[in-house]
Amino acid sequence: GLTAAEYKTLQVLAELIIPGAKEAAASEFIDTLCSGSTQMASIYSAGIAWMNNEIRRAHGTAFAAATPDQQRALLDKIAWRKNASPELNPGIEFFDWARRMTVDAYFTSKVGIAAIGFKGNSSMQEYQVPVECIEHVKKQGGDLI
Repeated sequence: GLTAAEYKTLQVLAELIIPGAKEAAASEFIDTLCSGSTQMASIYSAGIAWMNNEIRRAHGTAFAAATPDQQRALLDKIAWRKNASPELNPGIEFFDWARRMTVDAYFTSKVGIAAIGFKGNSSMQEYQVPVECIEHVKKQGGDLI
């Protein structure tokens, strides 16, 4: 798993990615996966170290202790593949992992499921094709089966 300092950094990062990620236990989800995979743990340890080094070089502090504006400034650089460069590529690759896993963790949690208003699966007696779909197919000159 992650060290205490890495975990704290992950909590801050996840909350910046999706406000509410802390309440949804996204960091716990990711840490659990890191505990079961040395490869995953290496990705997160290296990525967090890279972020800490970058923000320390610019502001003299670790990522978790930096101001929200300083944290967001770093994320603005690494959240976009268009910023690819030898210097930023490790951060871009890590942020891609962190963003995807935070989203997975959030939207599979009770908090995330409630945020999208998912009410659960239910059965239907019969399926009716929405009128909009029928109209769209007709406009396209398609045949209805």
